[in-house]
Amino acid sequence: GSMKLIVVLLGLLLALLGLAGLATPAPLIQSVSRVWSVPRGLYLAVTLRLFFGAALLGIAPESRFPVALQVIGILSLISALVLPLIGLRRMQELLRWWTSRSDRFIRLWAILALLFGLFLIYACL
Repeated sequence: GSMKLIVVLLGLLLALLGLAGLATPAPLIQSVSRVWSVPRGLYLAVTLRLFFGAALLGIAPESRFPVALQVIGILSLISALVLPLIGLRRMQELLRWWTSRSDRFIRLWAILALLFGLFLIYACL
């Protein structure tokens, strides 16, 4: 159904972002910094986590890994609720820390994003 398509597309997006970060970390860092460091970035982060969590919970029963997707979905929803409590200033501090890491560190996160995206696709198809 449409929920499956949404999760597969999210998985594809994560995998592509992972590949981009693996190939060229600097542009990914610049994009992330530009989007997430402003007040609307916090609202976007909350909205994406809510949407992602709901999508995972919706598709979990018919996936290959229902418990895993339910746990990830719940964690995503919890993170959406916690982010506003953390606030923009803390989020900016975390972002500054993350973006100041080495290319090797960023590439490691990119590999994780790639693998997680592929996992989501596999879990749903």
